[in-house]
Amino acid sequence: MPALGRSLDAVGAQFRGNGGDPRGDLRISAPDALGRRLVLPVVKRFLEKWPEVQVEMSLSDGVTDLVSDGADLAVRIGVSMPNPGLICRTLRQEPLVLCASPTYLSRTNLPTRVEHLSRHALLFHTSQNTRQNWHLKEADGTWVRASGRSRLRLDSGEALREAALADLGVALLPKCIVQGDLADGRLQRVLPEGDTGSVEIMALYPHKRMLEAKVRHFVDMLAADLAI
Repeated sequence: MPALGRSLDAVGAQFRGNGGDPRGDLRISAPDALGRRLVLPVVKRFLEKWPEVQVEMSLSDGVTDLVSDGADLAVRIGVSMPNPGLICRTLRQEPLVLCASPTYLSRTNLPTRVEHLSRHALLFHTSQNTRQNWHLKEADGTWVRASGRSRLRLDSGEALREAALADLGVALLPKCIVQGDLADGRLQRVLPEGDTGSVEIMALYPHKRMLEAKVRHFVDMLAADLAI
């Protein structure tokens, strides 16, 4: 086929991908724990609905450069300063939960105020922009900066959950990661009368004049699912 014909075919395929049904490879990046619990169920339904799409999913809490990594979109928690070349769409506000195992709490003095956390082993995520402290609200509405001994710092939300389950200390995690553990009593809320804040769950994808159908449809499906 002449080069001009191949070029026209490529342009036609691009426009079909932009305006028609989703097709082709969709590369998604998401944090491990969040991806397993919130994104994978949507991927399953998306593949069932659009049989001409193939999904490649990378689960990592590390910072992703969509351009260099070749990802079509990333799902992230609490991005403070997204790349100006990216579209950032908020999917939902996710409550944060301060929690620890019943065994850990049974062998320490149960904190009743934020300042009491200074006597506890705190489990931090290495990417938190908190300089190893948390900004929490007391039951009376006063905001207090909590700090304590950082016995363990991890680069994975799933690993932080496992550390809390292993009686290693107090963790601050998105509710969607620990709600099953809270329901069955494996973890217990700490300072439940206070306000531990929330984080934004966001979808990020490159700014393009014509967004590909596979990206647009997946983000719309994910947004609808997380809004429930």
